[in-house]
Amino acid sequence: MIKNLPSIKFKSQISKVKIVDFQWKLTIKDWILKIFRWQNLGFTLVELLAVIVVIASVSGIVFGVLLASLRGSNKSTNVTILQQNGNYALSQITKMIRNARSLEYPSPCFNETGYIATTSSIIIENPDAGRTTFSCNSLPNGTISSNSASLVDTSSVVVTACSFTCTQNSLYNFPTITISFTLSKKYSSGVVDATTPSSFQSTVIMRNLKE
Repeated sequence: MIKNLPSIKFKSQISKVKIVDFQWKLTIKDWILKIFRWQNLGFTLVELLAVIVVIASVSGIVFGVLLASLRGSNKSTNVTILQQNGNYALSQITKMIRNARSLEYPSPCFNETGYIATTSSIIIENPDAGRTTFSCNSLPNGTISSNSASLVDTSSVVVTACSFTCTQNSLYNFPTITISFTLSKKYSSGVVDATTPSSFQSTVIMRNLKE
């Protein structure tokens, strides 16, 4: 009996190893079965809804940022177009009025009651004795023109307000002409954007008058 003890202990150890190995095999098998079950089950309706909400929220934020960027870019471009057209028209008008030989209309700018004339057109005599008429045309195709030739790009901008004001303190003073107009962006569809108008104004003293 004593001689057989080691053999019994060895067999007992082998049995324990087999049991442990069997248990590990069962554990691995269970995990594999669970993985396959999870794959077969897929997502629940709540999980799908949660994913959709997250994607929609992120898409909304990204779209909002892109839209704000595009609006800012378009606004900057529109302002540049308005400034280019307005500054060109204003510079042409002021230069010609400053060098004019006489004011043909409205004339006179002065009378005993301190007359101030505000009108939609003005006529001057040029140094070469020719005449130039600056006029404001009303909407929908509002423009400011020189002898019927538009001084602004009517395909991209529109004049929404325009006037010429002539003042003269006395008959011995030079007439002072104030030019003021407002431009708004005009799109290719014909729609006028009145939300971002640009106003222009300049005052010119007619110093080159003939005697």
